[in-house]
Amino acid sequence: MKKSFITGLAIILPLIMTVALLIFTVNLLTRPFINGIEEFLSQMDILSRGFLFLSHEQVLHYLSKMLILLLLFSVTILLGFLTRWVVVHSFLNIGSRILHKIPLFNRIYKTSQDVVQTLMKPDSRAFKQVVLVPFPQPGALTLGLLTQVEGGGDAKTAKGKRLTVFVPATPNPTMGYLVVYRREQITFLDMKVDEALKTIVSCGLIFPEIHKRVAHD
Repeated sequence: MKKSFITGLAIILPLIMTVALLIFTVNLLTRPFINGIEEFLSQMDILSRGFLFLSHEQVLHYLSKMLILLLLFSVTILLGFLTRWVVVHSFLNIGSRILHKIPLFNRIYKTSQDVVQTLMKPDSRAFKQVVLVPFPQPGALTLGLLTQVEGGGDAKTAKGKRLTVFVPATPNPTMGYLVVYRREQITFLDMKVDEALKTIVSCGLIFPEIHKRVAHD
């Protein structure tokens, strides 16, 4: 009998201690807010009766505790997310400042960073217009991507102005030439940028019928 009692005690005692600790933690977390939440729920008149063997007051009390725990859980996750976001961005900013101080490397990194940030801006107009330009010699034509208009404004109506065009290389469009043309030398195409890049990467195997896509000036 004694051995059986000790064996049963060894099984039930950890369970009782766990439940007691859990109840203590729940009460500790909810005690500062319980009166306010109960008063709020009472004024909202959400519960008008008890549930099963629980009275109206008991249901209100337990529901308030559940709501408090849910709010505390949500706030904890939000704080953790904000903390991680701040910490990660702090490390990125520190790393960026260190890279900016490395001689020679900082010039390449700064230029690359500026280019990427410009391209990734939601309102960026970079590479929004596909054009046809005389390149690499007069009489020859090749696809280009308009990057800048002298003095800004609409490229199609920029009579007499100079336009900057990036002429991608084939089959690697990340390499190419930056050429400045007069507005009169450029033909604007009704072609999407991804269509132009497909044509360049495929070495012309995928080539839209551009003679039907030339935009009217």
